Amino acid sequence: PYNLSVRKVDSSGTITTFATFGGSQQLPGPRAPIGVTLDGAGNLYVAWQNAAIAPQPGQGGVLQVTPGGVVTNVVGGIGRPAIALDSSGTLYVADAYSTQVYRVTPTGATVTVAGTTYGYAGDGGPAIAAQLASPEGIFVDYNGFLLIADLGNNRIRRVTGPGCTGAAEPVVTVPLQAGFYIAEVTNAPGSRNGYWGMTASVPQGSIPGGINLGGAILGNDNFPGYAAFTVPQSQTVT
Repeated sequence: PYNLSVRKVDSSGTITTFATFGGSQQLPGPRAPIGVTLDGAGNLYVAWQNAAIAPQPGQGGVLQVTPGGVVTNVVGGIGRPAIALDSSGTLYVADAYSTQVYRVTPTGATVTVAGTTYGYAGDGGPAIAAQLASPEGIFVDYNGFLLIADLGNNRIRRVTGPGCTGAAEPVVTVPLQAGFYIAEVTNAPGSRNGYWGMTASVPQGSIPGGINLGGAILGNDNFPGYAAFTVPQSQTVT
């Protein structure tokens, strides 16, 4: 951040200045770039913190620089941001000071997807109820799962679930008669593609041959996933 510039290295290994805080393609200052990511349309997202003072809560944000050099403010009020994009172009921002991770909506609003207060708790439960400690880096993997570099806890945390909203996985409970069933899960149109697990809980199905589970895989909006299971007698299945 000390040069107040975003540098570019081309395929030949040549480095040039792509954007600065006081030159051509000038970015609004005083802002020090601390992270960058690029979307499929060639728009550059720059995570910044205030360069005039020591980093403080709320003294940072994210700017977008288009291929034509147009600069817009995407989101502000982030202490020390880390940024990542998923395959659909959705922007995620981690705030090391608030110890939370947000999803940025098209209108610039932020939706918390992980983190509450500073600490370590919540593994195995909803991400929005978990504690983080200075999340300094984030990444969205090929499954659409959100990975968080949880610095203060010396851990990599992972958020899974539909849309990585941080909410608990959906649960459906239905009464079923004895028989063989195939459950189908389908992504809603426009939702994130990814790979999701699905299980069926048959309380009275633990007898030999009483239950046969298959994992569900969702590849995209048009490819549903399935779990096959046997219900040996009438009961409620989740």
